[in-house]
Amino acid sequence: MTRLTANQPTDGEDDRGGGSETDRDELVEVLRDEVTHLRDQLDRERDASAELRRIVAGLVQRVPELEAPAEAREGCVTISASTSRGE
Repeated sequence: MTRLTANQPTDGEDDRGGGSETDRDELVEVLRDEVTHLRDQLDRERDASAELRRIVAGLVQRVPELEAPAEAREGCVTISASTSRGE
């Protein structure tokens, strides 16, 4: 059997003094709610990230389609070169 002195906390108190078991239970409940909220937020962020990855993957697949043919690029350079000379 352990004997408690006046300075030792009881089962319902914390070491900082005065905290009851009810206060601790309320704090635990608040923290559980916060953890639930943060997990929900993390799930939403994961879903958004997955959607962005799908969008990027689709765009990367279209890059070859979006690039101008080499002939068109040469034509543009020629036009630019002739206009810069004042022709």
